Amino acid sequence: MLALFLPLAPEATGVVLRDGSFVSEAAWALHHECKYDLIATLPRSGGHITAETIRTWITTHPIFPADPLLRPLEHLDGGPHVAHGG
Repeated sequence: MLALFLPLAPEATGVVLRDGSFVSEAAWALHHECKYDLIATLPRSGGHITAETIRTWITTHPIFPADPLLRPLEHLDGGPHVAHGG
């Protein structure tokens, strides 16, 4: 979800996910907080989060570079850590 609002710029370094896709460092750095603040508050039966809610949430959360130690653990499956772009 955050990848749609914090896209990976063509020249930027991204974070590779287990499925081989890439997200921006900002999207990766904020995804846990977003999950707790927005997604976890939805009822178990489902719900909707508006684009405006997501944009507002992003503007109230500082974006720090992702910690390489907290990246997806694809290296445990034999795959290397990969940076995209740059």
